[in-house]
Amino acid sequence: MAADTPLDAFHLSRIGARAEHEGRLIEADLARADGHDLLLSTTCDGAALNLWTIEADWRAWLEPQLAVGELADIEAGLLPVLAAWTLAPLDGFLRAQGLPGLVEPAVAPAPAPCGEGWRLTLRDGPRRLPLYLRDAPPGWLRALLAALRPSPDQTRQLALGLGWCLLPEQDWDKVAVGDALPIHGMADALDSLWLHPEASPGRVRLLDAERSVVEAPSPGLDQTPPGTLRLAVEAASIRVSADTLADWEVGKEIAAHTAAHPMLRLTARGRLWAQGQLLRLDDGWAARILARG
Repeated sequence: MAADTPLDAFHLSRIGARAEHEGRLIEADLARADGHDLLLSTTCDGAALNLWTIEADWRAWLEPQLAVGELADIEAGLLPVLAAWTLAPLDGFLRAQGLPGLVEPAVAPAPAPCGEGWRLTLRDGPRRLPLYLRDAPPGWLRALLAALRPSPDQTRQLALGLGWCLLPEQDWDKVAVGDALPIHGMADALDSLWLHPEASPGRVRLLDAERSVVEAPSPGLDQTPPGTLRLAVEAASIRVSADTLADWEVGKEIAAHTAAHPMLRLTARGRLWAQGQLLRLDDGWAARILARG
């Protein structure tokens, strides 16, 4: 994940959360950025805050006040003013929450952040400006998200995983249909599964298809060695309300609809790598590969 946070229950509850300030909306979600456009950099409470955005969206956001050409053609002395103008709604929202404001804004060309990360979208009527969070002061994102509220009718469909298959990434091309990959991190009972296993382990125990109990989180496999492919072994999906995620508490029974997958799904980095079936071994469990990709 970009910026500073795993996806625990609180952060999952804030996907799609929003707030209004002075007639403008700010909304948070997760997204992948792509391309080489521009970086809005600023300082918040003495630390760097960097937000990447698409140049065409940035120019459209500015257009009602000032029509600007391509970034490369804008006079250098005007760039800090445009950066401050762009970030003024976010700065005003932060200060209204009692959080530190933004100072020393600047704008410059930059490549998109790598991987999936948090996106803050500013909305003013039909205008929208997506800001992809690249760097933030410690704790900044959580403080911002705490000021946003999920809609009462918002739900999340999340994966439930049995555990993980780990192997050197260069060995993946050697894995063939019929091979069995050991599953790490499985519970003793098959009704205890990891919530959103690609991002941040935390277990739920299924009571039936409509009810679950939150189990104590575990260190699991939080740290994956460099060069290791960590494949989440997804066995089912669960649909849970954002309010439930916001009030996540160990031992609490929750209403959550669960549906089993017809085959195990081995996923990593937002991609399906293989499908398989559960295989009992003498010393544990494995995922037998039935199809790649």
